[in-house]
Amino acid sequence: MAKTVPHPQTSRKRNGGFAAVTALGFLLIVVILVGIAAVSAVGNRKNAKYSVRISQAQYAAESGLEEAVYQVWHKIWSGVTPTSSADYRLKLNASSEPFKTPGGNFTVNRTLSGGGQYNISITRRPMANNDVVFDIVSTGTLQDGTTRVLSQVFKVAGTLFNGFDYALLTNNVNCIFCHTTIQDMSALGGAAAPTNPQDRVKVASLETMQIRPDPEEAAQHDHVDTVIAGTLYLRGKFQDKSGNDLTSQMNTLSLQTTQTVDQGAITSRTMQNLTPQNCQTVTNCKDKAYKNFYVNYPDKANVDAALGGKWPDGVLPDKFPLPIPEKGTPNNTIDQLEWDEVVDNSNNNMDEENPKGKIMGGKITINPSAAGLYDWPAGNATEVTSTKWSTKQNVVLDGTSSTLKLEGTTYINGDVVIRGKIAGTGKIIASGNVYVMGDVTYDCAPAATCDYTKPETLPQVGLIAGGNMMIGDFLTRRMQSGDTGSNSLKAADQYVDSGGNDPALSSCTNKCNIMSFSAREATIFNRAELEKAVLNPSYTPRFYTYEKDAPVFFYNVLNSEGTDDYRSSSVIGFEVVGGVLKDKYGNNFTATTGVKTSAGTKNVTAAGLKAIWDKANKLTMSGTNAWISKQQLKSLWVKSVECASTVDKNGGSCGTATRNKGPLRTDGLLYSSNAIFSIARGKHGTGQDSRLQGRWDLRGSMAAADTGVLVTGSNPSAVDSNSRNKLTEGWNTIGTEGVDNTTERGLSIYYDARMKSFMKIKQDDLPILQRSEWKVGTK
Repeated sequence: MAKTVPHPQTSRKRNGGFAAVTALGFLLIVVILVGIAAVSAVGNRKNAKYSVRISQAQYAAESGLEEAVYQVWHKIWSGVTPTSSADYRLKLNASSEPFKTPGGNFTVNRTLSGGGQYNISITRRPMANNDVVFDIVSTGTLQDGTTRVLSQVFKVAGTLFNGFDYALLTNNVNCIFCHTTIQDMSALGGAAAPTNPQDRVKVASLETMQIRPDPEEAAQHDHVDTVIAGTLYLRGKFQDKSGNDLTSQMNTLSLQTTQTVDQGAITSRTMQNLTPQNCQTVTNCKDKAYKNFYVNYPDKANVDAALGGKWPDGVLPDKFPLPIPEKGTPNNTIDQLEWDEVVDNSNNNMDEENPKGKIMGGKITINPSAAGLYDWPAGNATEVTSTKWSTKQNVVLDGTSSTLKLEGTTYINGDVVIRGKIAGTGKIIASGNVYVMGDVTYDCAPAATCDYTKPETLPQVGLIAGGNMMIGDFLTRRMQSGDTGSNSLKAADQYVDSGGNDPALSSCTNKCNIMSFSAREATIFNRAELEKAVLNPSYTPRFYTYEKDAPVFFYNVLNSEGTDDYRSSSVIGFEVVGGVLKDKYGNNFTATTGVKTSAGTKNVTAAGLKAIWDKANKLTMSGTNAWISKQQLKSLWVKSVECASTVDKNGGSCGTATRNKGPLRTDGLLYSSNAIFSIARGKHGTGQDSRLQGRWDLRGSMAAADTGVLVTGSNPSAVDSNSRNKLTEGWNTIGTEGVDNTTERGLSIYYDARMKSFMKIKQDDLPILQRSEWKVGTK
């Protein structure tokens, strides 16, 4: 079939028409795009100009916020170094500023050199607590009327105590580093490795860390037998029992770490010697983070002066504040005004950190009858809530048969005795002492057991003492040659420390002159406080006594591990009775005493000692106001741990204890601004062995100004030919839950990192101006 081919001329005409249409379309698109670009350029120029004006107005408003800082902070202090939040309030209230009273308002307009201006408004909020809060509104305005409004909240309050960043924090370490392991709680999930890194822990001593050899290892230092999976910080002395510095002897000590220098995580369980980083010259520690051993770690004043406020490896507090913010001049004592304020704020839900609290479940006994306290009471209340100062409450909490449940923060104006299972999220803050007289562990129901490798699934509990905290059998005196009987640890009335308060102390034959471990520790802590008071007359010391109306005892020897004998000539004891200073035997105290201090022996007259006594805070280890006796406290402990319920106060039949042998178990945060005393006994001879086997397992954290803690390990004689305890040899053997598979370990602390932000204590004497994020508004 023939194929038809178009005429060439006809084809060219058709193609030409198509090209013209295409060209016109393209031209139209170009015109549109150029138009859009032109409009966009004009808009962008307008937006750019507007953005510049808004930025200028923003800068003007920010200038107003900075003036507000001057008005409410620098102007009030008038060049004086801030001393306390209380002092700020006094200066503010005495000023002529319109914003000095709650609801008072102050406004000011300022013209800027560039032609703009700002207006600021400062209004003080009504607040129920110690904080001073201002609402600030700053408006920046340009000449063309462009405005920017910024609002911000200013708060003047004490800084937060940073001590809960530490697994263990204390002023004075004495005995606690004997057969001890300290690591992050994640270690319970298995050994640290490059594929299983774990957070390092922090341990710190602010004043003195003393290593005390056992008598049978007197020539050895390596009995310490302690492993820290992290960093040790020392601000004061590091010495043995004779006062010899140990910093240069680290290679001879069995105080070791698993943290590699400059490494922030733990990736191995291999032990190594601590490597000192000496900060005596503060600048030597500039930018020196992640070391495993800091010596002479600086305080805040030195950090501010030498390092521009940047800490070498995190904040290390300077002291231990009360759990209740102090008003006025700090005196380390909780008073009615301070107590009632925090209780009101909590009960009225005005304190977001400490919401209204209560304790439910278990057996709760409020103000129990003293006569029946040789046994755990059956309970007389279904719950306990916070009480004001006028209502005194001594509370016994027993969660052994049914779980105690916590909500919020419960303030108890008195002492607390506690044992058993505990659930919920909450804090117990006692104005007096806290006695942990048995295991206190989390109940994770409905789960049958708690998974400590998943902290988010656990309860969260804090036990906080405004007085002292006593854990375990702190009452039994040290065993002596000739002591017999199987009930020394089991009978409430046998071998209890007299507190040096026996009328026949000078001549008793029942060994009333022999101290308990906690009393011995108290004489060492008291000596340090007496030295401070002698060298600084304005210092208010705290003294520990065994019971109310008992003498205060001081071991008057520097750099020593103390003595067990109240009658020792090195032990000074005195008290004031009827306005008259008495010695430890009850005689009038008239002699001048040579008090040993780091600045030499200082002679102090009887009148001088009385002045120190009158000024001091006296903190007893026994029940506040003697509502419970030493013998009753020991009986409660015995029935929790050592014996069945058939034991009586005189020893009687101990029966078979229902508690299995094994370490004391404690979960949660333990805090006292004063002292924590504890002992977990091991082998002490026939019939005198504790069911704790000399072990304590703490899962949480511990912080206190003084820690008189001794956890002996199950067998103090279990040492090899080199006098090295077997704990370190068993460190790499992991058993159930990652716990070291050796019975020779004593104290094991597994740090719960949730404690960092759980308990927030404000330090009123370290005030700061806090500023919120500013918010934007426009007119």
